[in-house]
Amino acid sequence: MRAASSPDTSSAVKREKSKIVADGQELTVGGRIDQIGFGLYQLQVFLFCAGSLWCEGTQLSTISGVKSLVYSEFHITGDFAESMLMTILYLGFAFGTIASGNVGDTRGRRLPMLIGYTGIVISQVLLYFISYLWLFYCAIFLLGFFAGFGIPAAVTALSEVMPKDFRGLFGAALCIGFSCGELTSAVGLEIFCPNLSTGLWRDALLWACIPPVFLLSAGLILPVTRFDSPQFLASHGKQKELRGALNLMANMNGKPELELKSDLAGEENEVDVSFSEVLAILREGPMGTWTMALCIMFFTFNYGYYGTVDFWPIGWSGMHLKGTSKAMELIYTALIGLFGVPVAVYTMSEINRRPGACFAAVMALIASICLHGLLHDEILVGWIGVVMFKVFWMTFQMTTMTLPNEIYEPRISVGAWSIICFFGRIGSIIVPIIVTYTDNGFLDGLTFLLAVSAVAVWALPETRGIDLEELGKLADSQKLADSGGYGSLKPTQDMKSV
Repeated sequence: MRAASSPDTSSAVKREKSKIVADGQELTVGGRIDQIGFGLYQLQVFLFCAGSLWCEGTQLSTISGVKSLVYSEFHITGDFAESMLMTILYLGFAFGTIASGNVGDTRGRRLPMLIGYTGIVISQVLLYFISYLWLFYCAIFLLGFFAGFGIPAAVTALSEVMPKDFRGLFGAALCIGFSCGELTSAVGLEIFCPNLSTGLWRDALLWACIPPVFLLSAGLILPVTRFDSPQFLASHGKQKELRGALNLMANMNGKPELELKSDLAGEENEVDVSFSEVLAILREGPMGTWTMALCIMFFTFNYGYYGTVDFWPIGWSGMHLKGTSKAMELIYTALIGLFGVPVAVYTMSEINRRPGACFAAVMALIASICLHGLLHDEILVGWIGVVMFKVFWMTFQMTTMTLPNEIYEPRISVGAWSIICFFGRIGSIIVPIIVTYTDNGFLDGLTFLLAVSAVAVWALPETRGIDLEELGKLADSQKLADSGGYGSLKPTQDMKSV
């Protein structure tokens, strides 16, 4: 797979150091992970990676929850001026996402997550003390930047350490991070400013520091943070560290007999893949079509998920719940969202990616139509929309977030994920303005985008069960043409045998 613009350099992307010899048998790193199986190692990595989504959800939901108090303190008036707070937050979010790509592909998966956790804490402390509006906006941008910085690496790292039979299950389970973030934020808002119009809103910002502080502490304690992901180490020729990571995995998972007894051959420094090379690869051949489809789906999930962060308080006002604080309504929303976790886990572990994502998009589309009931005093229809949306949305979102790591090779996976997600973040940047001016327009736009995404997903290859080392072969159209059962509800034999 060569970049047309720089064939000599891009060939470095194709060189894979993913073969190892264990007990006289040559096998891929992914194959060795499958031999070791699932265990404590993967659970600890899951905690550390899901933490990035937990932090993101907590920060963004907290800022959305206290925005009315920010408007009052800084005398911000007018629809456009008020929408700027969330827009600046999401701008930082977008730039943090794109900035992390090259770091994750060249320096490893751990570093972007640790930078993100550290930056979130610093940003929130600054927000607590700042009393000048433009400095406040700068700190809001920084908060968004660091909240988005660790996400691409977190999603990628989790997929790289999971045995392939568990990748879909735990890729979907990552959505519990979003739900926990919403719940953590809502609990803090209930404690410090339950009606979202008065209260100690700066204390609510400090409350939002709990997840990143916890995860920074975990990063110092958990054994799994001693090494980067095996796939990253293999693709960069770091054989000594690769052996250490695989042996740690074997020990933590109760398989000491699978430790590698001797050093791995082939240690060498790899040339890092540049941003321009990654862009060239994303545009090349069938990759161009897949990249476009993924951009559409990422735009839809950013528009829908972050739009509903602003929409739920408006929607709940149509429920007319007596004696319930606005923060408690957000707690109800977060708790309903937890029902979407088992649905996403089942769908991504038992059903192929394309039909699963298509079905979830259609169900979310129907839900978005029903959500109009919240705006027109049709309470039953509105409730149906809320429940359906929260139950099925996470399946669509987590499938979308997982797909790039099942399509792009480990050498470029974080960079590719961040580029595609940056395009998607445009949806999160524009949606606060849309929600501010027209609630119905937001729902109509979401309905349209979900319909387009339900079709676009069929332009992608079926990737459930594929080995990460074989991702380069997906671009071989002849291989895809020869795959039996392409697009079926069960993984193809060709993919299973990879």
